[in-house]
Amino acid sequence: MRRPLFHDIRVRKALAYAFDFEWLNKSLFLGTQKRIDSLFMNSELASPQKIDLPKTDGSGLAGLRANLRIADDLLTKAGYTVKDGIRLTPEGQPFAFEILLNDPADEKVALEYARALDRLGIKVTVRTVDTAQYIGRMSQFDFDMTLAMWRNSLSPGTEQAVYWGSAAADQPGSFNYSGLKSKKVDMLIAQLTGAKTREGLVQAAQKLDRAIMAAWIGVPLFDAVDDRVAYAATITHPAVSPLYGPSIESWWHNPAKPGKEDGKDLTPR
Repeated sequence: MRRPLFHDIRVRKALAYAFDFEWLNKSLFLGTQKRIDSLFMNSELASPQKIDLPKTDGSGLAGLRANLRIADDLLTKAGYTVKDGIRLTPEGQPFAFEILLNDPADEKVALEYARALDRLGIKVTVRTVDTAQYIGRMSQFDFDMTLAMWRNSLSPGTEQAVYWGSAAADQPGSFNYSGLKSKKVDMLIAQLTGAKTREGLVQAAQKLDRAIMAAWIGVPLFDAVDDRVAYAATITHPAVSPLYGPSIESWWHNPAKPGKEDGKDLTPR
């Protein structure tokens, strides 16, 4: 949102409609991923009022066409026209931007997304740089679009101001990558950090979640449904895993016959 290209929420929403999660999940990830629809996904902190994320049937271009038509309509209403197959800004300049990456493994997703945007007349360049250059550019907000992660706990607090607060938007090195400045968001962050009860914190987190997601500051991506661990049959673990995932240090070696101990079935699953 620091770039004029992305100031209009209709443009940001159109960019989200060009992202075909269902096809990517089917063709690249064998159906193992789940679409992210919340800052606090899979927890009580997630807003019950989810934004209406675009969906396809996973068939590829044929299934994406309807969403591309919606994206085209949003762009047209925002003043972005097409001439000779090239999308033009309201100022008459080609709509083009760069996706900055640090991990080559992310290129497959970015390139597929770029191909979809090309059908809207938008020219996208995918650039992968080394870690030092990436950190330097991110700390100075020297990018158009990038892939980013924000880590949250079940007790969010002052880090939300660093992620989304207006003051952090102008602080080099902060995690407010989008440059979001919203009085409403600042107010909700204050409510969250000032909550005196768990109920108050949950309510504030849900409102903050809804406000951030509804601003379409980025294209929601995906996360794995499960934690996958390969291990020998002689290794066993507690019946209940911690909330944040398996804790390997709590597992142990079972020297008895694999899969059995005191008559109990310990076969890993």
